[in-house]
Formats: sequence, C-alpha cells, structure tokens
Amino acid sequence: MRNYDNEVMSIKVEARSRFFYLDLKKSQNGYFIKISEKSSIGRSTIMFDIEDLPKIIDALNKIKEKCNNSLT
Repeated sequence: MRNYDNEVMSIKVEARSRFFYLDLKKSQNGYFIKISEKSSIGRSTIMFDIEDLPKIIDALNKIKEKCNNSLT
C-alpha cells in the first residue's frame, strides 16, 4: 500500500459553533495544506499546494485590512 499523504502538523480552531482543522501534509509530490470545516450541517474541505500559501496569506491579510478599516 502506498502512502499518499502523511500528516506533518495539525491545528484545530474553534469558532462559534464550528471547528476548523488546518493540516500540513506531505505526499510524494511535496507539501500541501488541507483546511476542513466541521459544523452541525456537515463538513467541507479545501486543499492547496504549499507553494500557494503566500498568495492565500496575502489575500487574507487584504481582507483583514479591509475589515479593520471599515470598523474605524
């Protein structure tokens, strides 16, 4: 049996009535991130290659900045 992904690190975030699981995994093709949301209505998951992490962090920071600006 081949091992397609190994968990390197996992973080659980509780937010209101939902849980988010952020997992760093490694496959034979390299590292990737898996983000799963578990709520009372179900579970959803997205995955992306580690090379795309800076773009995603940049986008989240822009959203955070927009939210901070609209609160002031």
